[in-house]
Amino acid sequence: MPRTTTRSRSSTITSSKGGRPRKKGSGIGLKFALPVSLVMVLIVGIQGWNDYSQTKRALNESIDSAGVFAASSLAAPDWHNADNQARLSDMLKGDVPVREVAIFESGTDGKLSLIATATGADELSISDSGEERIVGETTIHRGRMSVGSHGTFSYRSFKRSISRPGGGMQKIGNVQVFLSETVIEDELSSLLNRIIVFSTLGTILGVLTCFWVARVITRPLHTLVKDIQIVARGDFTHRTRATSSDEIGTLADAINEMTHGLAEGAQLKEELVSKEHQEQIIQEIQARLFPKTMPEIPGAIVDASCQPASEISSDLFDFMPLDQQRTGLLLLTASGQGIPAALVLAMARSALRSLPAHKLAPAEVLKQINANISPDLRRGMYVTAMYAIYDARDGSVTIASAGHRLPALSLVATRDQLNMTHPPGIAMGLDKGPVFDSSIEEAHVILEKGDTLLIGTSGILSLDLNSGEALGEQRFYKAAKSVMGKKDDRVAQKLHQRIEAHLAEEPGEHDITLVSLRRLS
Repeated sequence: MPRTTTRSRSSTITSSKGGRPRKKGSGIGLKFALPVSLVMVLIVGIQGWNDYSQTKRALNESIDSAGVFAASSLAAPDWHNADNQARLSDMLKGDVPVREVAIFESGTDGKLSLIATATGADELSISDSGEERIVGETTIHRGRMSVGSHGTFSYRSFKRSISRPGGGMQKIGNVQVFLSETVIEDELSSLLNRIIVFSTLGTILGVLTCFWVARVITRPLHTLVKDIQIVARGDFTHRTRATSSDEIGTLADAINEMTHGLAEGAQLKEELVSKEHQEQIIQEIQARLFPKTMPEIPGAIVDASCQPASEISSDLFDFMPLDQQRTGLLLLTASGQGIPAALVLAMARSALRSLPAHKLAPAEVLKQINANISPDLRRGMYVTAMYAIYDARDGSVTIASAGHRLPALSLVATRDQLNMTHPPGIAMGLDKGPVFDSSIEEAHVILEKGDTLLIGTSGILSLDLNSGEALGEQRFYKAAKSVMGKKDDRVAQKLHQRIEAHLAEEPGEHDITLVSLRRLS
């Protein structure tokens, strides 16, 4: 049996449609709207609190200023004026101590009216909160006050010393103006409520605006997602519409380009599947062209080894039993690779099988094959061939070559001498007749007992070794002589194994075919 193996590189691509299930919804819009809304709430809250604080501070400063002014005005009237002196005397009747209280209020006419003096202090219930500030000559107090049936309320008082009229620096009492903070607190509370209301409304409006903007922005994305889902289901003719010239429009164009590429890829895949199917059929046909078993030759044994560089071989060998004593050995190599090369080889072998080869010499066989296939070969396509007829009666071998580069090798066992036989001839398909016929000549070799004949294809000479160099003729001849000189009938396979042990990991895309014949008796 011939040793038919294939040297090829292959890769496996796995794909999966699995992945995390994704929920439908406006994920991007929500991711955009939530942080923007939170930022807006924070900004509005900070701004509202800042406005409230500034307003409260301004109101307090205004009240303090008014209270200090009122206390100063009451404590320092024009005491040379008779009316003021009389009013002061009324305020201070009963020789009021310095810490006693005088309360005034402004009437509708703008004049100050006495509310209470030291003699009426028992009508007031005042608790001092301990908060005290001094602004110039005025002391500001804060506390709680209970006034009869009016209940208890917070107050802010402004106290200033009163000097005796005409008495120089002599202190005769204090004037203390009480202002209720209830009005202030009501104002601040009303202000705070307004700020809260407007901040809440602003926040709600801002959040709604954010979600609306997010929806407007993501609506084209949802359209793109639907388009991609349609494409993912296998409709590569579907196209999305780019409604804008921004990044989304660019993305839509990219999706359309991707879909177009997928459509082309699907078409290429179909073509590739079809091509692979065709190649599989060609491989099956080609496998049938190779001999299933080695022929039985009287007094001799044959061996063969074929190793294509790819799935489809560019080499072909065959054996032709011509009669009881004669056997034809054919070796073909087609130009190129793949299906075209396989078809040319099949044509050449079929042409051989259609001939009465038992009546023809090797040169005539090659001429007839060339005449049959040359008209059907396109320019640049050709087939090299070596055809030998072995005659078991005398061990003679008649050889013809059609452009075959590698010569036939014969080892004379008694002298351990390697001979080369390379008859002239051009490749089949380069000329339809006259030139080819005139170029073909035959050569003769006599094999004695123990001698070996070896023919092979020239691709073996171009293989790369571990050293980085090509095998070449000299190394091949040396290896062939070593194997042919041993008493082993499997010459072709043994030589192939020896050479393959020294090849590089990537020896090159070259077919290797060897056929040997050893004469036993």
